[in-house]
Amino acid sequence: MKKENLTEKNIYVDTLPNLSKVNNLELGKRLQEEYDNFIISPSNTYEDVDIPFLKEVKWISDYIEHKFLCYYGEDIYLTDHYINIQRPNHMSFKRNNIKLNDLRNSADYTALYVIDGSGNLYLEYDDNVKKQQTFVNYIKEKSIAMFNSDIQYFIDRNKTNYNRIILTFLYKKNK
Repeated sequence: MKKENLTEKNIYVDTLPNLSKVNNLELGKRLQEEYDNFIISPSNTYEDVDIPFLKEVKWISDYIEHKFLCYYGEDIYLTDHYINIQRPNHMSFKRNNIKLNDLRNSADYTALYVIDGSGNLYLEYDDNVKKQQTFVNYIKEKSIAMFNSDIQYFIDRNKTNYNRIILTFLYKKNK
């Protein structure tokens, strides 16, 4: 009997190595400034803040792309990136990164990189007849979590006195 995989949901977890040239403290300060100067429009439901493509952001994205290709044989490319900041006692919004009115150009994968802070990342998905399954993964500074973009996710309440800064990357598969 031949097996064909029709659907698959995954989470890929990693940590940016200490040898990387990314200085999270400096990057966090720079991105906090961008965030403070960004005017969030009422239509920006998730409070995504566009940021310039800084060299540190490029290094993180390149690391994710190269590691994904080496370990899983999938060639991906970056389509978008932004930051979200959760203030003390706030949490992220539940969401996925699928554009329902433009499925062709929707991201295949979402990757989160924690610049500052920590918390629990909740992934909500359906597994055949097992509906509304939840997977929880602890994330902290320099953590990378990558998963299918159609998975609903959120990060729990920020229980510290400091802002939690999350950098989000959206990737498409090279076909």
